[in-house]
Amino acid sequence: METSTPTDVLYSWNAPERIPVDRGNRWNIVAGTAVVIAAIGSILTGAWSFTVVIVMGSALYATALRRPSMERLVQLRGIGIEIAGKLTPWNQCSGFWIYGHDPYATMHIETRSGWNREITVVLSAADYLRIAEIMSAFIPYRAERREKLLDYIIRVCKL
Repeated sequence: METSTPTDVLYSWNAPERIPVDRGNRWNIVAGTAVVIAAIGSILTGAWSFTVVIVMGSALYATALRRPSMERLVQLRGIGIEIAGKLTPWNQCSGFWIYGHDPYATMHIETRSGWNREITVVLSAADYLRIAEIMSAFIPYRAERREKLLDYIIRVCKL
């Protein structure tokens, strides 16, 4: 296993785990109404286990939304990208692309194997042009990549 030293850091920044989303009262009312309608529908059809899933799933999701997004250190190194202390070597990456959605951009890194086939990093105050320049020296930039439909729905619905 290769070890890295602080001197081989090419670029580093702090990034939130996920893009902060401002959900207002209207969003809460619509989401709450959808949960109540789904729960009532499942009760009326006698699907009690589905009612439990709806209520428990909603409670867990609401709890997760209240948890603040933690900051994590991202470092581009000569041997790979390190996110919150976990190093992914460049030879395990097959490409990257960047999406810009004001005021944030997200960088997606495709890995060759493993459970997590795509690593997503928020580029908030970071200089994404400089990051793209550095990463292009190690892995190809995939300009043809577009946002996945599910990611688009999640972003638009503020999920």
